[in-house]
Amino acid sequence: MQAPIPAHIRIIYDGVGSSVFPGQVLAPLRAYQKQHAATPVYIVSFEYARDSKAARTLIEKKFSGMVLEKTLATDYSFTTANDENKNNPAITIIIFKKYPFVGSFNLVLAAYQLKKFLRRLPSYTISARGPLAGALALRAADTRHCQELIIQARGLVAAEYLYDQEQHQQEKNVGEFLRRWIHRLRAQQFEKLEKKVYALQAPLPATIECVSPALKNYLIETFHAPAGKITIAQHDIPSALETKQLETWKKEVRQELEIPESATVYCYSGSVKPWQCPDLTIDFFARELKKNDTSYLLILTQDRQQFMELLHESAITKTNYRVLTVKHDQVYRYLAACDTGILFRRPHVVNWVSRPTKALEYHAAGLAIAHNNTVAYLNDQYI
Repeated sequence: MQAPIPAHIRIIYDGVGSSVFPGQVLAPLRAYQKQHAATPVYIVSFEYARDSKAARTLIEKKFSGMVLEKTLATDYSFTTANDENKNNPAITIIIFKKYPFVGSFNLVLAAYQLKKFLRRLPSYTISARGPLAGALALRAADTRHCQELIIQARGLVAAEYLYDQEQHQQEKNVGEFLRRWIHRLRAQQFEKLEKKVYALQAPLPATIECVSPALKNYLIETFHAPAGKITIAQHDIPSALETKQLETWKKEVRQELEIPESATVYCYSGSVKPWQCPDLTIDFFARELKKNDTSYLLILTQDRQQFMELLHESAITKTNYRVLTVKHDQVYRYLAACDTGILFRRPHVVNWVSRPTKALEYHAAGLAIAHNNTVAYLNDQYI
């Protein structure tokens, strides 16, 4: 009797509503599905109770070809149409309850849900996105049935948490001091979890997949991760688009937006959040505009109003920029109209070890990248 094909499970802890879900989770998984059509594919997503309904709605409206499973996960079940992948089985999404992180012991309840699901499968492989998802997989996976566990290291949770808090510093008073102390304690808990997960001491066939050589070096030096069990991710890097297609889009979009063919077009694709440095982006373009008055700035963002306000405060004239909100599947079309993508960050280890999604998109669209040498990956790839 032939053994059943192992199921493939992708575990995420930042939810299907995350901005990176379509490009960095779903797209690679669909590519995997095309290559392994007979393999049952699952996404296990942990969502806070307040977000569960929104997650179900998002799946139903935007992510086609999926089944939201009723058993264990939710009271709702549906399948959406998917003409593109009609010859492949649907990807099954299972939603489990997510609990606030106040220490690794708080992951026990989440891991119990996962373990109960895994017991239904005779064999499986797991990809866990980030150390929290990795911690759940290490707790729940059974050595007899788990054939492979890949923990995807996409950043530094503790360092990112502290960095995010630094962006919101307030006046130095007693209340602020207490708030910072609580955040430092929470960051220590995250760091302790990262160290434990990346040590890979569980008796499972586990490896770590990093997004950059800089992150690999950091995990080895800081968390003593086993160097022989770390690889650099390649499968989720989008392929370069065909030159003919890019040229067609470039002509179409420049006509649509009334951008002269002779203009040098810079693009910023991202949010207005402080860590993405929108101020540095605008300052950079203002300098380039002084050098070349035919320069043009195209901003693709969900934060259109905020960017319009920032640009209004700058010395950049309205005829030299456009701010648009476009659908995810239209981003490449608009990037094709540009010459250079802008990606500025402030000096920090979080940025140094990262592999920004926007850099991958810029590169796939054939753009040069203007940056300020704060991301090691850009130096490795494009300089």
